[in-house]
Amino acid sequence: MGTMNSVPSDNVSISDGAPFRIAVVNSYLEGRETTCERNEYPRSHLWGADYLTREGAEVSYIYPRPGLLSRFALRISRAARSRLGNLDFDLEMLRRAGEFDLIYVPNGRLLLCQLAKAFGFIRAPLVYWTYLPPNEAPWWKLWDLWERWPFHRGISGLMCLTSAAADAYRERWPKTRVAHIEWTPDNVMFPGSQADGDFYLACGRTNRDYRTLLLAAAKIDAPFVILASRALIGDTPIPPNVRFVEGPKDANTDKGIPYSELIFDYYAKARAVCIPRLDIPTDTSGYTNLLESLAMYRPVIMTRTGKLNLDVEKEGIGRFVAPGDVEDWVRTLREFEAKPELRRAMRRRAEESIREFYHLERHGREVAAFLNAVSRQNRNPAARAELTP
Repeated sequence: MGTMNSVPSDNVSISDGAPFRIAVVNSYLEGRETTCERNEYPRSHLWGADYLTREGAEVSYIYPRPGLLSRFALRISRAARSRLGNLDFDLEMLRRAGEFDLIYVPNGRLLLCQLAKAFGFIRAPLVYWTYLPPNEAPWWKLWDLWERWPFHRGISGLMCLTSAAADAYRERWPKTRVAHIEWTPDNVMFPGSQADGDFYLACGRTNRDYRTLLLAAAKIDAPFVILASRALIGDTPIPPNVRFVEGPKDANTDKGIPYSELIFDYYAKARAVCIPRLDIPTDTSGYTNLLESLAMYRPVIMTRTGKLNLDVEKEGIGRFVAPGDVEDWVRTLREFEAKPELRRAMRRRAEESIREFYHLERHGREVAAFLNAVSRQNRNPAARAELTP
């Protein structure tokens, strides 16, 4: 077992004996780090921070300080529709930046901290995650200011969810350390099972195409369960073989259904998981759903669109269908129904994928190696050694 002072993948020391202090800003975590420790929420949403703690770093989760200023900053952020980043988190991180050796931001944008880092007022390197390639909107719309001059000069490192995003940012920012690191499910919380299931499951809310799935399900002699908000279904008729479980309108499904129920009452009993997506070429939605299905060894049928690197057909864990194509869904579902041996082979291949690559240990190790390399380069800008997580 390595430590943060000796990361297995590149064996680079990032401190001189003293604990390495890392500030973690994750705007959607909402204090769930304690529920993650109790296996009540997936540790994959810590984005490797728990691994950093285990390997010897002092990790502090940064949240806005209660008070009028934070509330006002939050209102400005919401009014600007995130153009100005997460100002409430930004102000608190700016106040405490001198306490840390590195600022790690899995989710959110800290524009004030970026400016302070760019002009030398913050010593600690600032590292972001990003899910999508650079925004190509005209500059005057002020979208994604974080990646424009002079803000981008304050970014020390960028981890990308997809290789397409990593390639695009490497080209745009040749002096910034960029890496593509595949995300992972919580392979501990999700206990995969080789048992076949009773129904086809669909869940999730972002950019979903439930209309196409419902029209296809009406032609299949098999039970379905859909966990979603009523707004995503619209006026599409729900066939008698589909059980619709309504989730909250303005929240992710997991906020309405405890993960213990989602795992054991739905994922574990699913014959396969359907992920119908809208046709958005740059999209990464459905990735959490896909990885959780993989962790449960559930075969997957999903729309072929977007920029996700995990190819369910190449990986041998599922099938793609064409966007908005009801008949393609019907053909694929009928194939799954007619070939239980196909589903069995996909479950076995999913188990292999989890064991070989898609697990928390690998992801945490790669995140640690990247932060290690960024910290080393921050102390010695001439250090340009390639990172090979």
